[in-house]
Amino acid sequence: MPVAKRLSDLFPYHELRENGYYGHGKILREYAGVRLPYRINGSIQHGWHEGAGIYSAPEKDTDELFGKRYYVWTTDNVLAARERGFRNVVALGAPFIYMPPMPCIEPKPSSLILFLGHGSEWEPLNDPIADYRRFFETHAEILAGFSNVTISLYWLEYENKDLVRYLERLGLKVVTMGHRDNNPAFLDNFRRHVSEHEFFGSNYYFTATFYALHMGMKTFVLPSDFDLNWSDFRPRMDAVQETMIERYPQLLYSNFNGECHRWISDYELGVEYKRSPKDLRRMFEWSPRVSRRISRP
Repeated sequence: MPVAKRLSDLFPYHELRENGYYGHGKILREYAGVRLPYRINGSIQHGWHEGAGIYSAPEKDTDELFGKRYYVWTTDNVLAARERGFRNVVALGAPFIYMPPMPCIEPKPSSLILFLGHGSEWEPLNDPIADYRRFFETHAEILAGFSNVTISLYWLEYENKDLVRYLERLGLKVVTMGHRDNNPAFLDNFRRHVSEHEFFGSNYYFTATFYALHMGMKTFVLPSDFDLNWSDFRPRMDAVQETMIERYPQLLYSNFNGECHRWISDYELGVEYKRSPKDLRRMFEWSPRVSRRISRP
């Protein structure tokens, strides 16, 4: 292989964009203990997904896509991906489970942090203030039982100053984890902010919910629909939430017993598939011999 081609394959400016979401590539490189910023030889699932974990519309599937390598989180993701026709799919677990242990942080008693529905880079919320107002009006009595409440906004909503002012007038502390792209501190921020609280709440069963459970948080769900402006996606999302409520009813606030059901996150984040640093290097084809050879004077 030409030297130029070998070198170009090692560095992350050739990395797939989605592998940089939430700092996933950095987390996996640090866990594997490699010195060079090797690229990942496939696409990493970047958020919890009830289906294939591959973020392409089925109507756009092609034989070329079916042959690419995908690293997904769980057995369910593998089976769903293969059912769609993807041939090169491996269960790896969520990058979140590869993060190093955190320093111990003493949470504020009876404090709550909320992660609610949000828009995306391609589909913003139609009326975020109306969505958040509906949530807080619906659950006002429950939320009043906590000593203090923090709400984390996705960066899109955080830039909406009217929304931030509305939430602050409710007496909430408003924070953000920052941008999804090119932000290796995203999940470090997540763990730091979440660990300062005793309870974690969400209005959907989604990625942050399972991350909080993995951290040992007392986690519950307070259902409240947001107008996500995804007309073609909404029926499936509603069906997914109904399925998750049936699967994990103990996470609903109406059933909440103040305990952390971490076993749920073990399954949904694919903890059984967590690899050793050596296995990760082998899987991603990260060769220490290449690293040593290139670093010689």
